[in-house]
Amino acid sequence: MQAHQTYQARPTYAAYETPERQAAIPTVFNWLKRKLDARRSRLNHARNIEYLRSLDRHTLEDIGVDIASLGEVRPTLASSNPYVVASTVIGRSLPPPVTNSR
Repeated sequence: MQAHQTYQARPTYAAYETPERQAAIPTVFNWLKRKLDARRSRLNHARNIEYLRSLDRHTLEDIGVDIASLGEVRPTLASSNPYVVASTVIGRSLPPPVTNSR
């Protein structure tokens, strides 16, 4: 004789099926979507400004971009490093190399 096993259905967890939890899922999803959209917008704005800063002043004037609207270039953390500051100062104070081939 062969024994048959009977399987019972999994018990449902009533705590996970409450209307409050079901209503919270779209709220969290919408909040996360807004955060990602805002981050994407900030990154695109920063990329556009970086691109415009790389252009020549005359080109910016030709296309009608106000140079003051691009804002200041924020100093990076590396620029406050004393070794970077010293090498920048020394590099700027050296005379240009002599290229006379006489």
